[in-house]
Amino acid sequence: MDNIIEEYILGSLLLESKWIPIYQQDIPIDGFSTVSNQTIYRAIISCYETLGDVDPVTCYSTLQNWGQANRIGGIETIYNLVQKIVETDNLPYYVKIFHERWVRQRLGMMGIYIQQESGTDKPVPDIIENIHSQLGKIFKGDRKYTHTIQESLIEIEKDIASPDRSIGLSTGFIELDLMTLGFHPGEFIIIAALPSMGKTCFINNIMINVSIINDVEVMLFSLEMPHKQNIKRILSAESGIPHEELRRGRIHDVNAYRRGLDALNSSKICVYDKASAELAVIRQEIRKQRNHSDVGLVIVDYIQLVSVPAQGTRELEVSMIGKGLKSIAMDLNIPVIGVSQLNRATTMTQNKRPALSNLRESGALEQDADEVIFLHREDYFDENDEGGTMDIIVKKQRNGPTGTIKLNFDKSIMKFTNIF
Repeated sequence: MDNIIEEYILGSLLLESKWIPIYQQDIPIDGFSTVSNQTIYRAIISCYETLGDVDPVTCYSTLQNWGQANRIGGIETIYNLVQKIVETDNLPYYVKIFHERWVRQRLGMMGIYIQQESGTDKPVPDIIENIHSQLGKIFKGDRKYTHTIQESLIEIEKDIASPDRSIGLSTGFIELDLMTLGFHPGEFIIIAALPSMGKTCFINNIMINVSIINDVEVMLFSLEMPHKQNIKRILSAESGIPHEELRRGRIHDVNAYRRGLDALNSSKICVYDKASAELAVIRQEIRKQRNHSDVGLVIVDYIQLVSVPAQGTRELEVSMIGKGLKSIAMDLNIPVIGVSQLNRATTMTQNKRPALSNLRESGALEQDADEVIFLHREDYFDENDEGGTMDIIVKKQRNGPTGTIKLNFDKSIMKFTNIF
């Protein structure tokens, strides 16, 4: 019975390639019970991804190029698969049976793994992370890591044909988006400033903007501030009601308050606010959230509060955190923002403006980051300065220009806006 289902699936895909983009994620290669069927399926997918279509001839030609034609039984095997198919309308039903069989097999293997690991001395968070990782592969499908140059060129041509594909998540800040083209999947972005410069306010503004403009969920790991305080600050920015009024519960403009509530209710934001979190826990919490929602951006506020196993020096530990966050961005194919403190050395310079060397406790953070963005405002150092603006300094950008833009910054409502 298993082989009949597999042959029906292979024959249907050879006859009508339209099914491939619909069901490919539900047909994992290791779900086929024989090496021959696995090889034929690989050839079908390779043809489709390279040529945009597949038929018995192109499939067999690919198998010949791979030196696998005789091993699968020759051209007769391919034609027999197609000849057995009267129509492909039942493919959804057979794919469902195939996928459920595969899931049950993987769950059985996981059960054995859990039983074995529970008797070891491995840290529990590591065991749980591995379990979540395997569950993610079962229910989301594996992300492909190996790409031929032809596959990459196809993606590049799609980007050129549809320029919007090259634009990442919009921050809502026009000049920043023009400089960076938004935040892209796989990127690790560091946003850094001195204490009380306005990092969390800036992050909160980005969070609400990204969620509403791009219709994605933003997941914030707030390791320094309880979730309610963060949301209250966003409510102040969106309603225009001074934060101090909200903090004291004195609301004079009910209409503005309701507008703020409407803005927040239209967003998709998730806040994790345990005082500190291990890197493994951050990864597993993201995976858990992605099982039932479309997480498009992750923010960790802030890097120096993430826990990792002792490495001898704090610099090595922070370096490990940076590499871990970059790994999360790559593995889950989402942008990850890490908020970082700057050391006080920047205050000793004449112009007080931050440099990459001022990243606190680790210069290695700069190496792992795709972008490094600093915040700077003159009134932080000069009490006679009227303030009202913030310099957003793109100090490093792996794939684009660097430079400085200015935003309006209203400290009373913790709101950043474009300068027109």
